[in-house]
Amino acid sequence: AGNAVTNDISYAFSTSFHNAEKIKIKYGAVTIPPLGTEKNVDFSDMDDHLKNIFKQDALIEVIAARYIELMFLIKDRILYIQKKLHLEGKKCQLARGIVITGGGAKITCLAECAEKIFHRPVRIAKPLNISGLTENIIETPYSTVIGLLHYRKDYYKNIKNEKGKDSFFKDWIRYIHNWFKKEF
Repeated sequence: AGNAVTNDISYAFSTSFHNAEKIKIKYGAVTIPPLGTEKNVDFSDMDDHLKNIFKQDALIEVIAARYIELMFLIKDRILYIQKKLHLEGKKCQLARGIVITGGGAKITCLAECAEKIFHRPVRIAKPLNISGLTENIIETPYSTVIGLLHYRKDYYKNIKNEKGKDSFFKDWIRYIHNWFKKEF
């Protein structure tokens, strides 16, 4: 989702994707700041040959429009799945709220904006349960991949444990079967 926002910024302000990403990170937000706090954004230092100055509010309008569109798409999908589950007679409520993850989740005021759209508590994820060289990967952009790695590790452990149980049981049956063959 963050790349879609960066593409919009790149298009709206006629700059490269790389510069748009820098602008989004440095000046971006999902809600416009209170009156009297608007800033001019000067990113001519990023593009030496162009003098580019614009209002931060214009940047935030571009960012907010895309994030709001994306969140409504997600909300519609959640409602579709809930309806489908309800028709199947299954539980269909979000019990705890919504967790937003990935690099795009770092944008200022995203959780507050998302709570208004989803009417649920929203939090921005950070990686948990990691050890080793963590100082570079304990930020939001890495939470998705860390979560997927944890999921795969747990899945592998469960499969290995199940195979171990099956293997023991199968070995035991094979032993009994071979014993019967020898004895009878």
